[in-house]
Amino acid sequence: MANPALQDGPLDRLAGPLAGRGVEWVGVGCADRGVEFVRGLHHLARSWDGPLALAPPCFEDGARWAERVLAAAGSEPRCTRIGGCCGTGPAHIFALARQVRAEDA
Repeated sequence: MANPALQDGPLDRLAGPLAGRGVEWVGVGCADRGVEFVRGLHHLARSWDGPLALAPPCFEDGARWAERVLAAAGSEPRCTRIGGCCGTGPAHIFALARQVRAEDA
C-alpha cells in the first residue's frame, strides 16, 4: 500500500507554508521501511525552494545503505544534508563517509 503522505498529501502541502518563517531546510526520513524515501524527497522538492535533507532508515548493512543514500541524494541536487534514521548506527555513517571520500578521490 502506498504511503498516503506521498499522494497529494501532507508532503505536497507542508513545505510551502514554512517559507518565510525562518525554516532553513526541510527533509524526509522513514517512509515504508525506506522504500519511498526517494519519492518523498522529490515531493518535497516540488514545494520547497531551499535545501533538502535525507535521513532514511537503515535495514541493511552499512555499505549497501550508504550506496542507496548517496544515489538518492544525488537524484536531487538540492539535497545538501544526509543523515540516518531508524537502525542507523556508527558503522553506517562510517560506510557513508568512506563512499563520499572514494567519490571525491
